Amino acid sequence: MEKRRLVDEGHAIDARHEIISEAPHFTRDLGVMGFVGIEERQVRQPPEGRDPGHGDPQTESGDSAVGEHRRQNDTQLAASMALTFVLLTVFIDMLGLGILIPIIPFVVREFSPSALTVGLLSMSFAGFQFVATPILGRLSDQHGRRPLLLLSLFGSAVGYVMFGMAQSLAMLFAARIIDGITGGNVSIAQACIADVTKPADRSKTFGLLGAAFGLGFILGPAIGGAVSHAWGLSAPAFLAAGLAFSNTLFGLFVLPETHPIEKRRKADVSARSLNPIGGIIRAMRHEHLGSVFLGIFAFNVAFSGLQSNFSLFSLVRFNWGPQEAALLFSLIGVVGAITQAMIVRKLVKKFRDRSLAATGLVLQTLSYLLTAFVPKAWMLYPVSVLTSFGVGITTPTLTGIVSSAVSETEQGVMLGTTQSVTALTRIVGPLWAGLSFDWLGPGAPYWSGAIMIAIAA
Repeated sequence: MEKRRLVDEGHAIDARHEIISEAPHFTRDLGVMGFVGIEERQVRQPPEGRDPGHGDPQTESGDSAVGEHRRQNDTQLAASMALTFVLLTVFIDMLGLGILIPIIPFVVREFSPSALTVGLLSMSFAGFQFVATPILGRLSDQHGRRPLLLLSLFGSAVGYVMFGMAQSLAMLFAARIIDGITGGNVSIAQACIADVTKPADRSKTFGLLGAAFGLGFILGPAIGGAVSHAWGLSAPAFLAAGLAFSNTLFGLFVLPETHPIEKRRKADVSARSLNPIGGIIRAMRHEHLGSVFLGIFAFNVAFSGLQSNFSLFSLVRFNWGPQEAALLFSLIGVVGAITQAMIVRKLVKKFRDRSLAATGLVLQTLSYLLTAFVPKAWMLYPVSVLTSFGVGITTPTLTGIVSSAVSETEQGVMLGTTQSVTALTRIVGPLWAGLSFDWLGPGAPYWSGAIMIAIAA
């Protein structure tokens, strides 16, 4: 609940712009993986009777072709492994968050009965993630994706352990803050994808990322509820910690570096550059991306408001309980995962990213209006399918537009800024939804969200 294209093409990352440009560099970045062929490890001896200083031109030409073919295969293998690990990481990250979703209010109630405390705990994670995410993205541009992604995973594991061991509100807040500070792995994951894919393929690959995100969110709450029922309120946090630690160890052995040294740049760590608000303002002023970031902000505010407010809305309007609301959230997750994993991949082959993003925003506008005024409870199910389909189209295509509009050296910064915008909406959205619900009525968060998205579209 806490923790997603102006040029049609860009400079493609193709065989001539390999992630790892030379075999020695590749071996150094992937030392733990041992991607060195046996033939390369052996000292080649000249044929008997031939002067070692004079080679056979035909043999040398063949050796060169074989070496080039091997380097291309190694590069493709590294890209495949990086993409697989990134998708697994996002899935486990969202699974861990989802596992905590059903238990956080109950854990907080052991120390404080205030609903505001629950909200503040959620905002502490989102707030620190908002500040830290662009910093992690900028550092990944300088030091590489691999160390920053592994650090982020380790930080989440530590935060989960602290949450499970917490004996006070202060320790609960410290746990969520630590997880928030190191919680920028989605932006680094997106930068990894940008490193190893061509601009034309990024929308569908970001769609896979969104599917992993959605699948983790679908399974997490159900697992968290079952584990807490069987072993107590601390058990889900320890399970999430075990998953994060295991993924960190796995990454140490299989995750290659996707951002080679020759493409890195020194990170600007001035106060101005580290100010996330300043980064968002600069992104809004971007010649081609201002309207894109406005759309990202609008639809995420509306959707985070729905996530935080829908259970209360369904209770007041239709007397729903937690089971009915959970079923609808699961439906939203399933539709979103299918949309981003399968449907978007087909749509991007036929339509431009900008057209798809605009279509997704229009669908969301319509679905929020219907939600606000729907007269029967059963109608919420088809309306929610429409909402999830719109979000599933909009999320990867807007991210792909941002990625394709900037240079390779700016991927981490701009995608980090994208995640900062999303994190900001997780602070603004629930607050806006609660205030409008209390002041203007149960349907207000939805019709006002529709207006917001319509303006951005």
